[in-house]
Amino acid sequence: MSFEPADVFLIEDGETFDVLTDPIRIEILELCGEPTSVGQIAEKMGVPRTRLYHHVNMMEEKGILAIAETRQRGAMTEKLYQASAKAFQPGKQFLA
Repeated sequence: MSFEPADVFLIEDGETFDVLTDPIRIEILELCGEPTSVGQIAEKMGVPRTRLYHHVNMMEEKGILAIAETRQRGAMTEKLYQASAKAFQPGKQFLA
């Protein structure tokens, strides 16, 4: 079973908006159009992967990124992340 992103992710609170609008997280999101590991993101951004785990975890907690698949790398399981939606926009509750 493969992951299929939603058409739209509705931002319903200020905390999710703050997570989504951080410049580093915007760049991470742009790189996650297809399943991508933290290592691949770090390589494309030219930063150590350890610098990104905090951001990726926050984005996953808020539903901005989803685990699209996992794969075995020796004894480790590697997670591949993908944007949870094709578009992100404020919801009515957030705009109120």
